[in-house]
Parts: sequence; C-alpha cells; structure tokens
Amino acid sequence: MRVRPSVHRLLPTLALAGVAVTAAGCGSCMDGDKPKKEVAAGAEADAEKGKGKGKGKGKGKQEVERKERVVVERDKLTLTGQGMVAQVGTKAYIWTDGRSAAVGFPAEKVVWSAEGFEYPLTNGTNVVSMGGGLYWKAGPPTAGAQPVSALLTGLAAPPAGFELASEPAKDNRVTMTLKGPEGRQVRMGTLEAAPTAIAWPMGTLPQVGQRSLELPQTTPFKKDAAGTYLAEMPEGATAVPTEAPSKDQLAAWTADINKLTNGRGGEVIAGWMVDLDRDEKKEAVLITSAAMPNPSAYVIDLDAGYPKYFSIGLSSGSGAPNLIAFDLNGGRYVATVYVPPKADGKTVFKAVRYDGYTFLLDQYR
Repeated sequence: MRVRPSVHRLLPTLALAGVAVTAAGCGSCMDGDKPKKEVAAGAEADAEKGKGKGKGKGKGKQEVERKERVVVERDKLTLTGQGMVAQVGTKAYIWTDGRSAAVGFPAEKVVWSAEGFEYPLTNGTNVVSMGGGLYWKAGPPTAGAQPVSALLTGLAAPPAGFELASEPAKDNRVTMTLKGPEGRQVRMGTLEAAPTAIAWPMGTLPQVGQRSLELPQTTPFKKDAAGTYLAEMPEGATAVPTEAPSKDQLAAWTADINKLTNGRGGEVIAGWMVDLDRDEKKEAVLITSAAMPNPSAYVIDLDAGYPKYFSIGLSSGSGAPNLIAFDLNGGRYVATVYVPPKADGKTVFKAVRYDGYTFLLDQYR
C-alpha cells in the first residue's frame, strides 16, 4: 500500500504526536545485530526487509539521497530499560534499547511482559528482551502478559532524551529513525505510512552476570606460518574449563531446535557447558549442522528454569568444530575458527561474549 499523493502530507501527523520531523540521516547505527553481534533468533520475523523495492512509475518514484551511516559502539552506551512500539496498519514495530532495528510483527499477536516484547513463532515464543537481546523459548508467551493493543492508545510523545525522525523514502514510503542519548541512531524501518499509535513502555534491564567488552582487532590471536587462525587462546589469556552436556540435555535441546526451525535445524554436532556470563551457572554452547538461513549455533541460557535459545553465528564452516574458552582483559569468551567451504586459505576467528544484557558475536579476519 502506498501513501498518496505525497509523503509530506504525513509529516504534520508526526509532529502532532511529539515526533521530531527532520531530514536527519538514518540507517542502522547500533550494530547489535550485524555479524559480529548476532543475537537474533527467528530472524524471519524481523521488520519487512526487502519490501517497498518495487518499481516506481511516473511521479510516484522518488530518488532519495543515501545518508552517511553513523555507527555507535554498543559497548560505549549506557543502556536503559526503554521500549517502544509503533503501530502501522495491522503491524506493530517493536524495539528495546540496545537493538539496531525494530522488529515487525502482527500487532494482535504481540504482548508486553517483564521479559520484554513477546510474539509466537514456530511452536514457541520469540522475545525481544530488555537490553536489546532476542531469544526463543518453547511454549506460549508469558502468562498474564499485556497485549500491546492495550498500550497503543494514542500517539504518545517520546520520553526525555528520545525522539523519532522521519524522511521520505522510495515509492512514497517513510523511513523512521529513533534518536536517543549518547548518539543513538536506530533505523526503525521503512514504513508504508506514519504510525497511528506509539507507546513507550519501560522495563527492567537484566541484573545477572558480568559483562565482557569486545576484544580489539589487534588482539594477538595465534596463526600459523600461512596466516591461518589457530583454535588456540591468544597470548596472555587464561583457560576456562568446559564440560560436555548430558545425553538427556542434548536430546531435549535438539527437540526444541527442531521446533524452532520447523525440523530444519540439523543435528547437534558439538556442545559444551561453560559459565559464559560469569554468574556461577553454566550456559550451553551448541553448534549444529544446519544450513542457512537456519541458525548454525546457539547459546542456551538456563537461568530462568527453562532454556532461552540465542542464535549465534558460531559455525566452524568446513572445519571440525573446536571450541576454546578463555579469560582476557577482564572478560570471558568462547571461540571457534571458521574455515570457509572453499579452501582459499582464509579463516575467521569468532568469539562469543556476554555484554551484561545478551550474548554477542565478534569476528576477526
């Protein structure tokens, strides 16, 4: 559906809602969900990527100048428990502080709970959690959770320090950008129309474990004479013990992964138990044989009494999975070396960490 006759007729509506109407540059500016910081489970539910790319005809087509991308390092932000939900048509666009983009899903199926925003997905529930994480759990949404329709009663103004900006996009659509403290700029999506309702619920950030910062690209990871990464600790690191999960645990987790992926999750080819978030309770790290677009690996957090599945791009590619766990510079990391299917000599060192809110992936090439 296109907005006719001109996108500019939407702008007064946004201004009345307390939304800043500017030509500010947008783009996904907190890269919490890009390869080095993968946290998404059920990525097929993310905001409508790729839509709105149809061929414009006549005057309806607009040439929109690309704005310079601004990157704000997540590790340098002081995250809040702020959430946001905007309704456009029948869809709710949901966001929690720490995410680099909104997630779109039918509004009638989204609820708000102490965990964050929840919505059903493949025989379970996806949770956009406080702190910007995204995980899947088996079973229905949290009992007693509030439908977001009850929150979306009007165009609520943003809380102090936050604002929404809009700019024209192709085919008379609208690109929405959320701005916030410390330079946050989050691309909320290119929408068919202006939101008809906006709410700003406040949640509570996780209070467990110890955060680990991203290791710099100059970290002395070990390589062989040909420059290939080795699955060994970098210089100065201390080994962290791991153990194998039980057969019963693997069977239960494999069954859940099959639910999550509609039977396309592959088999678990390697698994370890390690206290990645340093809360004195071990998480599971699993690598599967699944092919894209299904997740290839998971961090499974068991603190809540049930498994939370965080998909993470820790695949070892064509190489045998070999995980190392170590402490370095005050942080804790688990890592593998990715070997591409083609033997071109290039490898990638992949490290997973807990940043105090969710589990992130960093990559070193």
